[in-house]
Amino acid sequence: MRFRRFTPEGSPQVSRRFLVGLGVVAGASLLGYLLAAVVLFPAPITDSTVPLPSVLGQPYSSAEATLQAAGFRVRREAELPHPTALGGIVVWQDPPPDTRLPPSAVVRLTVSTGPEGSAVPDVVNLDLELARAVLVEAGFRVVGVDSVAALSAPGTVLATRPGLGVVRRPGDSVTLVVSRGPADIQVPALRGLTRGQAGERLAAIGLRVGYVRYEDRPGARDGAVLEQRPGPGVRLPRRGRVDLILARAP
Repeated sequence: MRFRRFTPEGSPQVSRRFLVGLGVVAGASLLGYLLAAVVLFPAPITDSTVPLPSVLGQPYSSAEATLQAAGFRVRREAELPHPTALGGIVVWQDPPPDTRLPPSAVVRLTVSTGPEGSAVPDVVNLDLELARAVLVEAGFRVVGVDSVAALSAPGTVLATRPGLGVVRRPGDSVTLVVSRGPADIQVPALRGLTRGQAGERLAAIGLRVGYVRYEDRPGARDGAVLEQRPGPGVRLPRRGRVDLILARAP
């Protein structure tokens, strides 16, 4: 006797073919995911990146050697002025320090060209010491003082070298040109005097002995003035110098 199988009303029987199809679909989806994860987008088993060392504040050559030793490639990206860093010092790196990068990654370095320049200030007509203070405050070094005859009072600044407004870097040297005063003292005749006598005569009128050279001169009195430069009658400023050539007995 055959019996027909019935299910409760509203609960259809799930066929074996449907279950098999569902399993095939699920398996295909899992296989596709594994294929994409392993073949198309493989994930590294271990982390091969390394931290980027800091080379800020190092000379470029030293920074380059440090990065290359760590396995990175270096590119000198830019050169920019910096308010405090000297020329050739690394002031920026991209990516920043401690970033983890794969080997052979490119690191871009920015190098300082040094502080920006400043214009030589106007110190003309200032007193020598005041002009020196102004230049030092502006970041320059006063390395010399030249004097020339001028109508200005002695010690008054007439010019600078380099001149007013010329742009120089902090620490560069500047020479001052100052007045020795007006050339209003007439040089006396000194020929035939001894060096001591010549010095006294010059000092009495506000001048002084400059360079002294000896020359063999037969018949001349030993130590007597043979020549003077400048000659008699030339006008010099106060504290001007007169060079002498003295006789030396053979």
